[in-house]
Amino acid sequence: MLRHAVAAEGRKLKGSCIWLAFLFLPAFSVFVGCANFSMNREILTNEWQSLWTQVSLFYGDLFLAVLLSIYAAYEWRLEHLNHNWNTLMTAPVPVRNIFWSKFLVIAGLSFVTQVLFFALYLAAGFYFGFQSPVPPDVIRWFLCAWIGSLPVAAMQLFFAMRIRSFAVPVGIGFACSVVGFLLAAKGWWACFPNALVIAGMGAVSQEALGQVDMGIFFVMCAVFTALFCGLSLLVLKKADVKS
Repeated sequence: MLRHAVAAEGRKLKGSCIWLAFLFLPAFSVFVGCANFSMNREILTNEWQSLWTQVSLFYGDLFLAVLLSIYAAYEWRLEHLNHNWNTLMTAPVPVRNIFWSKFLVIAGLSFVTQVLFFALYLAAGFYFGFQSPVPPDVIRWFLCAWIGSLPVAAMQLFFAMRIRSFAVPVGIGFACSVVGFLLAAKGWWACFPNALVIAGMGAVSQEALGQVDMGIFFVMCAVFTALFCGLSLLVLKKADVKS
């Protein structure tokens, strides 16, 4: 039944406007980062690593969380319209399948978003004619970007489920990005989902996370994901019809 629920959620995305954000925000982040890199090549001499600090600056600090907020708000948008919430609550489908289908769809969207962003990043590096090989850290950046996005997705799904407005959860996602940036800049990246994804991508510091820090990163990602998924399931199980 979960497979059918995931397929139903995927059908919602066909022809939706979220694909505009999916294409524009990663491309805009890479474009701005490339412009900054091009204007400062005399001081940004580490090629791939230096380009990464520029393209991930806006994407990791802001745009990724906003994208996840848009994805989450859209996943709950139809349920909040008219009396669709009542239909959902009376449907012969376990509420856990309803939530997990939405979470899995957003996790998949996040994965595809990271693929697009990294493809644009690699294309930019080849365009600049870098002489050094692509660093192995690219794999770590990719994994940390995707895994770090999961607790943010879980948190935004919770907000979008509780708030009927489409714009308010997106605004909350933007505010959480600002909070995450401040925490990550102070080294408190393990305290908040948005700070986790920023630190994992190295969007604040070019230095790679050490082995101990990587362990903390994965543990805290799992903790926050489980926390917000658990809260969402708890609310759904106790939810009643709405007038």
